[in-house]
Amino acid sequence: MSEHLIKFYKMFDGVPAIIPADPSAYGSMPTDAFRYCEAMRTASSFGWYVYPPKTLTLTVSEDIVYAYLEGEWVLVKSEYLNDGFKKEWENLAPDNLRRHFPAFLRPVPLPGTLQIFTGHFVETAPGWSVLVRAPANTPRGPFQVYEGMVETDEFKPCPIFVNIRITETNREIRLPFNVPLAQVQLVPRQVYTEDQKRVAYVEQAESVSSEFPWERFTDTVHSEPHPRGRYAVARRKRDRRNTPAMPGAV
Repeated sequence: MSEHLIKFYKMFDGVPAIIPADPSAYGSMPTDAFRYCEAMRTASSFGWYVYPPKTLTLTVSEDIVYAYLEGEWVLVKSEYLNDGFKKEWENLAPDNLRRHFPAFLRPVPLPGTLQIFTGHFVETAPGWSVLVRAPANTPRGPFQVYEGMVETDEFKPCPIFVNIRITETNREIRLPFNVPLAQVQLVPRQVYTEDQKRVAYVEQAESVSSEFPWERFTDTVHSEPHPRGRYAVARRKRDRRNTPAMPGAV
C-alpha cells in the first residue's frame, strides 16, 4: 500500500476513469452557492467520482430489471456487457482467476434493484474505509443510489460496486458513461465505530443556557450585518495560512 491512504485499480481500458469530485457538483450547483457557500463546495469536492462502465439503458417492469444490450432487452442476470471487457480480464488475470470474471450488472433480491460494477478495484491503508454514496449536491434522477461503507483495508482489493434502485417503472432509464454514478469517500473507521459514541446532547433549557458558548455565537451566524460568503472567506484564509509556501516564494 506504500504511503498512500487509498489506491484505485482501473482494470479495464474501456471504462471511464475515476476523477476527483468537483466543487461545483459537476456543474449543477447554483452560481451563488458555488461563490458563497463553502460548506456545499467542500461537501461536493470530498472524494472521487465513479461512473457506469458504459452508457446503460435500463427499465423496470413488474419489479424486474431489464437492460438494453446488443440491440435487445434482456433480463438482468449476470451481464458482462461485451467481449472486450472479458478479453481484457483474461489478459490480466493469472490462470487460476481467468474464469472469475466479475459481472458488470447483477440483480439484487429487491424490487427494481441491481448492482453495477464500475470496472475499478480499491484498497485503503489500515484503519480507513470507503463510503460509496450518491454524488453530493447533484439532482436526483429516477433512481436511488444505496450508500455503503466497506472496510477496504481488510476486504481488498475490493471491487467498486454501486447498488441502485430504479424508482420509476415502465420507462427507459439512461445512465450515461460520462455522468458520475456515485461518489467514493475515504473515511477513518474510528469515526463510525468508537468515536461515534463520544457525543454530548444538552437537552434541558437551563443546561443549554449555562453550557451554550454564547461568547462564540456572534462569530458564527448572529453577526450583524451578515456578509455573504463570510464562512468561505474565513476558510480560504485559513487554508492559505496552512499551505506551505513554494520554494523561492516571497
